[in-house]
Amino acid sequence: MNPVPVEVKRNISFAVEDRIGIIGIGLIGASLGLSLKKRNLCGKITGFGRNKETLQKAKEIGAVDQTTDSLEEIANNDIIFLAVPVLSIVEVGKNLARYVENAIVADVGSTKKIIVDELSLAIPKFIGCHPMAGSHKKGPEFAKDGLFKDAVVVITPIEKTDIPSKNTIKNLWEKLDAKIIEISPDEHDRLVSLSSHIPHIVSNILVELVGKNCLISSGFHSMARLALSDPLLWRDIFITNRENIIIGLEKMEKNIVKWKDIMNDEKALMNHLDEINRLAKEVFYGED
Repeated sequence: MNPVPVEVKRNISFAVEDRIGIIGIGLIGASLGLSLKKRNLCGKITGFGRNKETLQKAKEIGAVDQTTDSLEEIANNDIIFLAVPVLSIVEVGKNLARYVENAIVADVGSTKKIIVDELSLAIPKFIGCHPMAGSHKKGPEFAKDGLFKDAVVVITPIEKTDIPSKNTIKNLWEKLDAKIIEISPDEHDRLVSLSSHIPHIVSNILVELVGKNCLISSGFHSMARLALSDPLLWRDIFITNRENIIIGLEKMEKNIVKWKDIMNDEKALMNHLDEINRLAKEVFYGED
């Protein structure tokens, strides 16, 4: 299945006076709040968290208007985003469900099936989302207005998804200039295991392989940078997408064997490099 951007119906929108709650004011949560505030796209934004210094920093940079450590209080907002690590999303979402009455709740997790399966049962207006933007850095001090501009945001509805709520969230992301893709949670997890999760593992493998070698190239820096990402965040991602990642790693093992086999065959090596080069140009530049 080839996902394609889905056009937002312009007559479905959220109101600029809507109150928004953001649970988890790290890089993504704070960037979301900052981007919404800069564009005057909502009313007050309330940030939820347990770390007082993080919450204060989020207020200082203008990502939120007020903060709380009460789920009952955050549940009073019109739209609530869950921007905590993947396994915490399910736990916090279920606790939040006790207080939510009519709010739309969306997450920003990097895996979707487990989250959508669990929280769609607990929260009537739950919408699974994955903004494919970010950095290896963490914390509100690295928040960026415009982080989601031209970024892909995946929305993963299921049969019981509330359509008006989905369109409201879709419209919000598009007003942040994101490109919307709508696919199932299963398909999302399969695709990102290859394009995001396995590359992160490869980055870690390269760091293990090279270690503190003094001859470090700029290419190594580009590929190894992902290993600097938050270990807790990525542990949760790997755990919740384990099956797809293992399948992808098994395919990669076969590819590695192929590369080993052609190292002693100059013609086969050149042909393979040309083949991959053409594919890379098609992927990056749309060249045939």
